[in-house]
Amino acid sequence: TSEQETNKALSGKGAINKTKVNDWSVWSLQKPGNEEVSLQIYTKNGQVQAIRIFDSSLISPDFGVKLGDDLGTVKQKFGEPSFILSEPQSRGGQNYVYPISQVSFQLAYTSKTTAPKVVSLLIFNAN
Repeated sequence: TSEQETNKALSGKGAINKTKVNDWSVWSLQKPGNEEVSLQIYTKNGQVQAIRIFDSSLISPDFGVKLGDDLGTVKQKFGEPSFILSEPQSRGGQNYVYPISQVSFQLAYTSKTTAPKVVSLLIFNAN
C-alpha cells in the first residue's frame, strides 16, 4: 500500500498527524474528539511497512490476543518470541516480536503491582 492510499483510507476517520523520523514517515490517527492515537502507519520509500494498533476496536476478536491481555496469553497463542526489543519512549515497555507471524506485541506495566499488559499491536508488511 502506498502513502497516497494510506492518506485516502484515513481521510475522515479522525485527525491525522504525519511525522518524519529519519527515512520513515509515521502517520498517526487520533480518535475523533480525543487526543489518543488509534493507530500509527509506518511508511518508508512511499510504501506501508507496518501498522501499530492502540485501539481494541480495530483488532478482530478471532485474532486471539487483545489489548490488555498479559504475556501469558500472547505466548499461549504465538509461543516464545523470536526476539525482544525495548520500547524507547515507554513506561518500561518491551516489544515481543514474532517475525514469522509478522506481528509484534508491545507490553508495558500499567501499574506497579500487575504483570505487563499488551498496550499495542504492530503488524509488519510481509514483503
